[in-house]
Amino acid sequence: VVFVVLGWVADFQWPRSPKVKAERFDSVRLGMTYEEVVMMVGGPSGDYRTDERIQPLRGFWRGGPVVRLEHWLCDDGEVFIALDENDRVTNMGSGWMVDMRPNRLRWFTRQFGN
Repeated sequence: VVFVVLGWVADFQWPRSPKVKAERFDSVRLGMTYEEVVMMVGGPSGDYRTDERIQPLRGFWRGGPVVRLEHWLCDDGEVFIALDENDRVTNMGSGWMVDMRPNRLRWFTRQFGN
């Protein structure tokens, strides 16, 4: 009973990380403020990957001048933005992620065949 109560308390009281997902990155537009981008993607710029072996494949840029750069990484994608002196997005890009973690099934198949 004590473990159930502790689990319930931890579930509600433990700080949760923001829900940053690549599906939200497509909503970022040129001219948005940094705060609008944070609200759109689900949290401040940062690394939200669950494992460092999930690596980005660099994407593309579009837009104009750069004063400050911000970057979001998550397991299923990345987005990077450049902001001007008014804290508005002037340049942005996105990319995909590659999972570099070992695949046990692939290893087993190589070792022992189909």
